[in-house]
Amino acid sequence: MAFTKNETALKSLLSCFLNIPVEEMKHVEILNPMQYSERIDSKLTVLDLKLHLNGQRNIS
Repeated sequence: MAFTKNETALKSLLSCFLNIPVEEMKHVEILNPMQYSERIDSKLTVLDLKLHLNGQRNIS
């Protein structure tokens, strides 16, 4: 999955979903990426994220 390899892209996606400016994001921690691909056409991926923001705030 592209977002697990590119933190800039992941921050941009989270910014859109959460309405938080990218500038407020310090780091995105990927806790346990799981890909379910029993079938070749399956596209289900689950990401457990922890978003570290400026000002010592975290969103899990």
